[in-house]
Amino acid sequence: MAENSRTQAERAFLVQLDRLPSRATGSDDDAVGRVEHIRSGESSRFGSVRELIEFMGRVLDENAASESGGQDA
Repeated sequence: MAENSRTQAERAFLVQLDRLPSRATGSDDDAVGRVEHIRSGESSRFGSVRELIEFMGRVLDENAASESGGQDA
C-alpha cells in the first residue's frame, strides 16, 4: 500500500486557476493559473490548458527518467 501512495504522490499536482474558460467564447484553451508538482515542488504559471498539460507531461517524464535511471538492471 505504501508503494501505491508513493506512486500517487509522484503523479499529484496542485492546480490554481485564476481564470476559467469563458462560456461565451467556448474556448477550451483559456485557463490561466499556477501548477505545482506535489513531490518535487517544481511549479510554473500557465496561460493555457496546453501549457498546463505540457508542464505536467514534462515533469512526469523527468520523474520517470530519474526513477528508471536510479535503478539497477
